[in-house]
Amino acid sequence: MNLVEQRAMVGSILDFDPDVQTYKNEVTSILNQLYIDFFTDKKWKFAQKTLEITAYADATATDGGISASPNVTTASPFFLSWMEGQIIEVGGTAPVADRGEFIVRSVHSTTSATLIGYTASGVTAGVTFTAKHRYIDLPHDHVATLSAGVRDIAANTLPYANLSRHLEEEMDLLFSRVGRATDWIAHDDFTMPHPITAPTLSAVAGSIPAGTYEVCYTFVTASRESNYSPATSITLAAPGGISVSAMQNTGTDSGLFKRLYIKTPDSQAFWAAAVPDVAENVTTVASLTFSTSYLTSSTRRPEHGGNYQRFRLYPRQDTDTKVQIRYLYRPPLMLDDTDVPEYPSSHHLYLVYRACEQLFIKHNNTSHSQLYRQKSDKELLKLGNRFLSEGAAHWVKGSFGTKRSFGRVESSLIHNG
Repeated sequence: MNLVEQRAMVGSILDFDPDVQTYKNEVTSILNQLYIDFFTDKKWKFAQKTLEITAYADATATDGGISASPNVTTASPFFLSWMEGQIIEVGGTAPVADRGEFIVRSVHSTTSATLIGYTASGVTAGVTFTAKHRYIDLPHDHVATLSAGVRDIAANTLPYANLSRHLEEEMDLLFSRVGRATDWIAHDDFTMPHPITAPTLSAVAGSIPAGTYEVCYTFVTASRESNYSPATSITLAAPGGISVSAMQNTGTDSGLFKRLYIKTPDSQAFWAAAVPDVAENVTTVASLTFSTSYLTSSTRRPEHGGNYQRFRLYPRQDTDTKVQIRYLYRPPLMLDDTDVPEYPSSHHLYLVYRACEQLFIKHNNTSHSQLYRQKSDKELLKLGNRFLSEGAAHWVKGSFGTKRSFGRVESSLIHNG
C-alpha cells in the first residue's frame, strides 16, 4: 500500500478527503511520524541491516613537519581519507608543547592535513605522526547497534561483547592498548555543523526542462554529512539552466565541503545533483545539473540531522579489520505518492488505523478514535508475534528417553537463556 493509497483509505474511513494540498501534507506528515516511531521502537526483524566497516590499524610516519598552513606535512604519502575526524599523535622532534593527541580536521592530500586547535611551531623534519582509528562512525540511518564482530571467513571470527562505558571507566581501561579487539564501547555522538544561509538561484542557458525547482546544500567531511540548508526555489518558464550562488563560505582548511541537492517537479524528495562537492571557500556553481536517471541512480538527501553515533573497539585493532555490524535502521520518509513503507505489506493497515486514531481526535470523535486505537493495537500485536527478534535464548535437544506411561521414546528440551 503506497502513500497515496494510505491517504485515500484514511480519507475513506474519516469520510473526509478534501482536495486541498495543505490537508494532504498534514496527513502525510502524520503517517510519516507514526511510521518512524513504529519502525524504530522495537527490534523488528524487517528493521535490521548488516554491513561491514573497516577498522584501520595505526599508521605511523617519521618524516613529518609542522608548518603554518596546512598544519602538518610529510615527505612521503601518509594521510588517507579515513583519518579525518580521527586522532593523530604528534611526537618525534616536535617541541614538548606541541606533542600530544589531536583531531584531524581535514586531509588535503596524501602529504598534508590540518588539525583542530593546533599551533604551528615551524619544525620542518623529524616529526612523528601516529594516526589512530579510535572512533568508528555508524551509518546515518543507524538507530541502535544489535551486534558487532568479525565474521570474515578469511580471518579468525570473533563476536565482540558490548562493554558499557560505566564498567570501562570503573576498570580504568587504557585508550592506548592495542591488540585483537574483544569488545565494542559506545562513544560520544558527533553532530556535524550545518549551513545557515540559503543559496541564491538564477536562470542561465541549459537543458533542464521547464518547471519549478528547489535547491539546498549540506556540509560534507569525509563520510559525514550535515543537516541541510534552507531551500530556494526557482521557476524555469522554458528549458534552461540553474546557477547557484551565495552559499556559505566555510573557510580555508575547514574541511567542510558543500553538497548540492535538487527537488524537481517529478518528485517531492531532494536528490543529489550531478556536480562535484564544492570546496570550502567557493560559494558558486555556474550550472547545476542532474542525471536523467536520478530517481534511481542518485542518492536522496539524508534525514538524520547530521548526527552520527559512534563506538570504539577495545583493545584498539592492531590490523585492518572488517567489522560486521548488525543494527536497527531508520527508514526514509514517504514523500512521493508511490513510496511504500519498508515492512511487510500484509500489515500496512497498521499505519492507516493509527493515523485514523489521531485524526478522529482532531475531528472531536473520541468513540471512533478509541475504536481505531483498538484495531491498531490488535495489528501491532500481530506484528509483534511475527516480526520481533528472538531473545538471547535457545533450545537444545536433549538425549532420548522413554516415558513410563506410554513407552514412547521422546527427547527433552533444555533451555539456555
